[in-house]
Amino acid sequence: MALAVSGLGNILTQPSSITDVNGQITATLASTVAEAKTIIVTVDGTVINAQPTVTFVPGPATQIAFTSQPVTTPVGVTMPAVVVQIEDQAGNAVPQSGATVTLALSAGTLSGTNPQLTDANGKATFNDLSIPAISSGLYLTASAAGFSPVQSSVFDAPPKIFYKLNNTSALNLPASWTQSSEVPARPVHRRLMESVYGNQCQRRHC
Repeated sequence: MALAVSGLGNILTQPSSITDVNGQITATLASTVAEAKTIIVTVDGTVINAQPTVTFVPGPATQIAFTSQPVTTPVGVTMPAVVVQIEDQAGNAVPQSGATVTLALSAGTLSGTNPQLTDANGKATFNDLSIPAISSGLYLTASAAGFSPVQSSVFDAPPKIFYKLNNTSALNLPASWTQSSEVPARPVHRRLMESVYGNQCQRRHC
C-alpha cells in the first residue's frame, strides 16, 4: 500500500506495506502550505476510488511581508498597488482584519493614504502611493504592532518623459519627436495643432 498527496509543501511518511491485525495502516502527513489536500491510496498497484481530503490552516501570525512590492514609477505618478500581508512562519496568509500597517520611505516624502488597515484576509493595500520628488535607491519599511518591521525591494522615482515636436521634420517621421524630461511649452502644442489641421488653432478651439 502506498499514499500520494496533492498540493505543495507536503512531508509524507509512507505506511508499512503490511496492515495490522485490524486491517489498518498508519501514515503521517505534515505540510508547510495551508490548503486542502487530496490523499490518493494505491493498493497492490490499484488506485482506490475513495480519496479523502484534509485541510491545513495557517498557523499563528508571526510576521508581515510585502506580497506586492513597490516598483519604479515616474515622479508624481501613482504606482501600482503595494500590498503588505500578515503571515505565519511558513509564509501562509493569516486572515486577521483591523491591524494598522504603516509605511515609511527611506528618504524624502511618500504621498498617499498611509497607514492602512488589513482586510479580512490580513492584507493591507496601498493603492494611491506616489513620490513627489525625483529620487533613486528608495525603499519602504512596513511596520505593524506585534511584528518586526520589514523592508521592501529598492525602486526609483525618475522624471516624467514627454515628447516635443521638432519643427523641421515631417510629423510622420520618428525624427519629428524628441524625448524630453521637461513639460513642453504651449507654443509647441499650438504649432502641432496647426500642422495637423492645416490652419491656425485658436485658443478657444484647442
